Amino acid sequence: MNGISNIKLGFNKKAEVTVIADVDMKGEDDIDSLFLCFFTILNPELRLSVLTTGCLNDHLATILGIPSTSVLEMMKTNPEMYSGSIQQHTEQLLEYGIEQNKIIIFKRLGITSPTVRLRNKSNRLMFHRYKSHSRLWWTSASVGTTQN
Repeated sequence: MNGISNIKLGFNKKAEVTVIADVDMKGEDDIDSLFLCFFTILNPELRLSVLTTGCLNDHLATILGIPSTSVLEMMKTNPEMYSGSIQQHTEQLLEYGIEQNKIIIFKRLGITSPTVRLRNKSNRLMFHRYKSHSRLWWTSASVGTTQN
């Protein structure tokens, strides 16, 4: 894989997140087509961000300190070990991530209150804006919720 571009997010009829991307491959025989897609909140400029990490074989080879050809061979002959290595090193692979999309939370939502709450089925993510004299800062907290 050479890279990833044109990331588009959406929801299907079941309200599941869909990701559509253009993946530029090295050639028709290139099998390194897997990429990681992260949805996260980043700061400063508090935003929902979509990060992608592609070229996993090259990055995994760097992390493991082995040639890319060895990772390719592992991918072909031992896919369980390959996927386990990706899972084990996901945090390090995130360091190669590229921010593809972002939504500035406060500007987009027109929020003027000092607290924002984002909620899913089991957690509530809260953001607080604090101001003291000329200093402004944000904090966030994830709080588990119970459902009846």
